[in-house]
Amino acid sequence: MTLSARSALDADEARLSEELGQVSEALDAPGEDEVKAAVERVAGGFRLVDARTGAVIDSVAWMEAARVKVRTEHRRLVEAVFGRPVAGKPSGVYVVPRGERRPYRPQAWDFIVRGHLPFEESVTLG
Repeated sequence: MTLSARSALDADEARLSEELGQVSEALDAPGEDEVKAAVERVAGGFRLVDARTGAVIDSVAWMEAARVKVRTEHRRLVEAVFGRPVAGKPSGVYVVPRGERRPYRPQAWDFIVRGHLPFEESVTLG
């Protein structure tokens, strides 16, 4: 980068920083510390309550238990769909180039989902 181009970029940066400051003043936007304080104040007001008993629940423990449950259910779903071969071929998602490869040209790809699904779908992108 030439010296004149660099100095032009520096001048643009200074001008834009000044304009940003003027816009922020005109909008009377809160500062970063004010925003953080507001977020903490609002977030501190939420409680997780059991609808049946009305008891306040420890939200951190509840979220961790939910995350473990979701992970376990997700794993079971993936194993049910892709856990065994289909027609003697391994289950999975296959990404296959379509057509002849041409240098410096976009490549088209076929996506094939093979598993224990109520359908088999092939999607072509490109």
